[in-house]
Amino acid sequence: MAGHVRCPNNPASMCLPYKATRPQTKCKPGVACGCGVTAKLGPEHHARERQTYLFGTALQVASYGRRVAVESFNAELSLHRGKLQRGTARCFMANKTELLLAIYIAATNCCIIRDYCAMHPDLMGEDGDDSAALCHVPKVARRRKPRKEGRHRLLAAVGLAT
Repeated sequence: MAGHVRCPNNPASMCLPYKATRPQTKCKPGVACGCGVTAKLGPEHHARERQTYLFGTALQVASYGRRVAVESFNAELSLHRGKLQRGTARCFMANKTELLLAIYIAATNCCIIRDYCAMHPDLMGEDGDDSAALCHVPKVARRRKPRKEGRHRLLAAVGLAT
């Protein structure tokens, strides 16, 4: 009972003081009405807005971690490793678009695995171990160290400064 109306079938509402904001309904005494009934919703009603698992339990933490993982991969696709945006896959028919996006997602997954293996070289297999073939990262030449002095000072020391 919210206390917004007064109903003769609901004695608790009739105990409320009369105000213009609490009018009396036109319900007949003794005839069933819905003024004092509490609406009960089942778990399937608005299921998307409900919290499925009790907060703080292992199931809720795992579910939350799954959501974070999905959002993180979406960021990898659109920002960090791939540039997936509107108009990236332009082809007619849904089947072709799905195939193109599947290849795009697979390539992003390969980039993520390659970068992970580059950061963890201890996980690479021994020589002759084919299980670590995916983690093969080609060696890249290191960049030279930046100059400690400005270019104009180097030119002045040689005598070429103007």
